[in-house]
Amino acid sequence: MTVYRCWSHPKYQAGRFVSRIRPAGPLQTQLDLALAPQWGNNVSEFVIPRYTRYYEGFVGEQPVKAIEDSDTLDHLPGGGNQILVTDEGLINQWKSPK
Repeated sequence: MTVYRCWSHPKYQAGRFVSRIRPAGPLQTQLDLALAPQWGNNVSEFVIPRYTRYYEGFVGEQPVKAIEDSDTLDHLPGGGNQILVTDEGLINQWKSPK
């Protein structure tokens, strides 16, 4: 199964949270995946091999803050597809250059 991950810094290119849905654009991604604008401008594509255990559901809403530890300004709604991959070996394969 092909999955996608949005990220802002190369060290976050691979990680446990991915989505089946290819991002349609920056704004839609921020809304559906409840990603603060500074969290993800790039997209990686990965494959979850057959028979790999994962957990799938919907993204919850996230508070929007002007700066860390400040008051909440609003919320990003979420509601998009989200998959949690718990296989650290697979995540490490994603991190390795091909």
